[in-house]
Amino acid sequence: VLDSPMLLAEADHRVFGEPPRSDDARESLLDAAEGYLARALAEIPGFRPHHLLRHLVPLYAGERGARVWRRTLVERSEDGVVALRAARAAVSYVEPRRPAAVGASER
Repeated sequence: VLDSPMLLAEADHRVFGEPPRSDDARESLLDAAEGYLARALAEIPGFRPHHLLRHLVPLYAGERGARVWRRTLVERSEDGVVALRAARAAVSYVEPRRPAAVGASER
């Protein structure tokens, strides 16, 4: 799950029939991370943005263009909120994977 955090969102869709929500879930996560990062930088002495941002690196794992997301986040990790905003802009380069057709792996 750490290498592909959106796996659980996809599992809810496939197993329980919930509507797909991976893009909304990612956006919600990024909104929460941005708020937390801003507060942590202001309130926690010695807090380094890398402490939080490293956990977001695999957020787009397996998606075409995810390398741009990872590179932007890692290269600018000490810039704090600016790094997260730059990485969010890099999301425009990520192309979501098309879900496999149900039963496609059974062939």
